[in-house]
Amino acid sequence: MMLPVLLKQPKVEAERAHKVRLFYGSPSFPLETLAEFEARFNTTLIIGFALTESCYGTIERIGQPHRSGTAGQPRWHPDRRFKNELRIAGDRGEPVDSGAVGEILLRSPAVLPGYWQDPERTAEALQDGWLHTGDLGWVDGDGYLYFMDRQKDVIRRRGENISSQEVESIIKEHPKVADCAAVPVPAELGEEEVKVYVVLQPNVTLPAEDVIYWCADRLARFKVPRYVEFRDDLPRTPTMRVRKDVLRAESKEANSGVFDREA
Repeated sequence: MMLPVLLKQPKVEAERAHKVRLFYGSPSFPLETLAEFEARFNTTLIIGFALTESCYGTIERIGQPHRSGTAGQPRWHPDRRFKNELRIAGDRGEPVDSGAVGEILLRSPAVLPGYWQDPERTAEALQDGWLHTGDLGWVDGDGYLYFMDRQKDVIRRRGENISSQEVESIIKEHPKVADCAAVPVPAELGEEEVKVYVVLQPNVTLPAEDVIYWCADRLARFKVPRYVEFRDDLPRTPTMRVRKDVLRAESKEANSGVFDREA
């Protein structure tokens, strides 16, 4: 969330008077956004993917041009005996073809040996030495990883899988939006609808219809949210990640009183 927040702050001379020469983060942003940030703040952005459990994951190469949407290739270690591997797996853990979406698996000597006093969770996460991340993505022919979403955050609408992150990224580009979260809402006829919680910049107003129009111009029709609810803030973890589990629980209740584009 920090990159769009910083970009939306008023420009000040002091924002370039720092010694930070490299930012490392995730997930990827549009190339235009990366270029704008690097030029404005006089720094370099490197996009990657990893978990606390994995330590090593994927990363862009310093000095190489950004590739749109990618989180780089498996990260190198100075000791070439250290092997860091990436695999995309299907529902049964089998490898899938290049370009196919599946669960992101990582394997290296730095992967955790297990969860403290939790053998069931350890057995679920670690299988044949591979760490099952619970994240979805795909790999291109050059070995670059493209992160899609957390498995539990993918929204299933009318036979289509929707990345909540993609919807959120589009809405966060709106100049009046400070933050947002997209979550599934039970649909009347089964599967799910897309609901977005939107936090606006201070002292601005934005009709819910404008959020829909903004998305309709930038997303496939089936990805456009049905429900829009404005909030002053979003529930967060101590590290400032949005608590989507809390929002998903709220979304199972009636959505009366919020904007419904089909109403």
